Amino acid sequence: MNEFNASIILPKIAKGDEDAFRKLYDQFGGYVYKSVILSIRDRAKAEELSQSIWLKLWRFADKYNTSKPFKPWLSRIISNELIDYYRRRKQDKFSIDEMKESGFEHGENVIDTREGNLRRDIKHDVNVALNSITDKQRQVIVLKYYQGFKIKEIAEILGIGQSTVKARLYSGLEALSQITRKGEE
Repeated sequence: MNEFNASIILPKIAKGDEDAFRKLYDQFGGYVYKSVILSIRDRAKAEELSQSIWLKLWRFADKYNTSKPFKPWLSRIISNELIDYYRRRKQDKFSIDEMKESGFEHGENVIDTREGNLRRDIKHDVNVALNSITDKQRQVIVLKYYQGFKIKEIAEILGIGQSTVKARLYSGLEALSQITRKGEE
């Protein structure tokens, strides 16, 4: 499939066309998983939530407004699933065991090169910093900087005002800035 056309594919999916669903999955499967893993950084949970998102897309394909862009609609489904996940989650921070389960490796399992160590350190620092901000701040930062959405699109995806998006983005970036300043001291 060279060009994706949601106004053709989604109505087919709404009628139960599994081939159309496979094409959609092939086109956006990586995007869904990446969106989830960037927000929760737990591989098993990300796979579980991604499956749930695809089930919802299958069930609610008939709700898609073909006159609107597809990607923000899909991002809204992803966002709602993440919001539900955060509401269900009892603890706010990840434990070391959870970090190991989600793919963080102990130093002796990583190739001992300067470049490998630097990459591991940067990845660790970014994840620690992202874990240190609120879920709402992390959500807008991921949508803006990892997925490339504009403020207006993020507001539509999350169902909040643009000023709220800007406030969360500002406070999240400010918190990240303070975290990096502390790390430099």
